Amino acid sequence: MTDWIEWSGGERPVDASAIVDVSFGIGKPFATGLASWWDWRATDQIKWWRPTARETTSTPQEAAKAAWDVLVEHHARLQCERDTKLAEVPAIMAEVRRLDKQLAILADHFNALKGIFDEQ
Repeated sequence: MTDWIEWSGGERPVDASAIVDVSFGIGKPFATGLASWWDWRATDQIKWWRPTARETTSTPQEAAKAAWDVLVEHHARLQCERDTKLAEVPAIMAEVRRLDKQLAILADHFNALKGIFDEQ
C-alpha cells in the first residue's frame, strides 16, 4: 500500500473517480471512497491521503461518520488540554503570590540592613 501523503489543501490531486483513503486527523483513522466525496481545498479537513489498495470502499455515510468520530476525539482532546491549562493557572497564581510575599519580606530585611549600614 502507498505511504500517506500529507495534505494542506489545494486542487484535488487525482481524478474525481479515483478511489482514495483519506485521513482527517489524529492517529490517521481513515475512510476509503471516491476522491470526489471530499473537499480537497479545505485545509482543516483532509490531513493525509493515499491511493487505496483496498477493493471495498466506505459509503459516504461511513466516511462522514469516520470524519465525525475523529473531529469529536480531537475536540475532546483540545477540551482536556484547555481544562488542564485552566487548572494550572490558579496554582501558578498562588505560587506568584507566595513569591511576592517572600520578596516583600526580603525587601523589608534589606531595607532594615540598609538602614543599619546607612547609620554607620
